[in-house]
Amino acid sequence: MAVITTVGGSDSDSYSTLIEANAYLENFYGEIPTAWDALDDGPREERLKLSALLLNTFPWRGAKASFNQRLAFPRFWHTDDEYQWLLDDEEYFTDFSEIETNIPTIPTEVKYAQIEIAYQVVDHLMSLEPLAFSEKEIKMFELGGSLSIEFFPDSSNGSRFNKAKLSSLDIIYAYLNKWYQRIGGGVV
Repeated sequence: MAVITTVGGSDSDSYSTLIEANAYLENFYGEIPTAWDALDDGPREERLKLSALLLNTFPWRGAKASFNQRLAFPRFWHTDDEYQWLLDDEEYFTDFSEIETNIPTIPTEVKYAQIEIAYQVVDHLMSLEPLAFSEKEIKMFELGGSLSIEFFPDSSNGSRFNKAKLSSLDIIYAYLNKWYQRIGGGVV
């Protein structure tokens, strides 16, 4: 089943279309990566859907643009004067489908991050054989308000960021940094 990308939709399951994902991967990596290219459209769409759900687990700044939307984006900042009337009016906050101008959009960076998560994280996790101790074995995977994946040492799963001592997930963080809410605290 195709992805549903209706902005603010109650049944939306992806920020990015499959066409956008394929174009991004081809532009960013120079060609569509072999692991992604080997998949049919159905498995690619499933990876996009799962990556959108993973993004929903993060603590985001601002408020959902519509109370009934399924996904975390689009979002309003409390300082967005042009949308303040929406936040004050419960009828519009529930459904902004009747707004004629300044309809909120999905930030391009969120789409790019979703595609990277679909390609780097979800695709890798779905391709692992249970209990198979391969060279690409995952040591740790976290989703506790942030996304982290760590491989056992001497893994052959290199990334284009290895020489710069960056993890391949740093690109996802860079895309989402503007909207990601950092939670801090300490012992009193």
